[in-house]
Amino acid sequence: MTLALLAWLPALALCAAHHRDAPPARLPGGTPGLVFMAACVVTGASLVLVPTAGDLVWGPANCFVVAALGRLLWRARRAASVAPGGALALAALGLLLLAARVAAVYPWLRLPGAAPYTGGGLAQTAALALLTVLLGVVGVRELARC
Repeated sequence: MTLALLAWLPALALCAAHHRDAPPARLPGGTPGLVFMAACVVTGASLVLVPTAGDLVWGPANCFVVAALGRLLWRARRAASVAPGGALALAALGLLLLAARVAAVYPWLRLPGAAPYTGGGLAQTAALALLTVLLGVVGVRELARC
């Protein structure tokens, strides 16, 4: 269920955002293709560097951590030029990844030989939770400022 939600929610959000009256997207990091390529590189590198921790959530969660840190740093440097709503959108994605991460790690918690996997999964869960909360707070402040 969680994986189906992760697979279909971005596609549905993309379809909902594209209509005749929508303004063209302005991405601070470059074209959509460049952003997608960077996400693929981060996801692939995280799976290559730590192959024992590879599950369906490991790569996308690492990509989210990099994107969230980039968004928070971008906002810290250019607070006036940041469009509101981006941080809340990333926070919503973080909640989905957090649910998927917990669902992937939970069955392994009581197994005696899975300590390296669960340790990495729990560290990633903590990073996801912290960044999701930070993005939520920043997003609410951005919307309150408008």
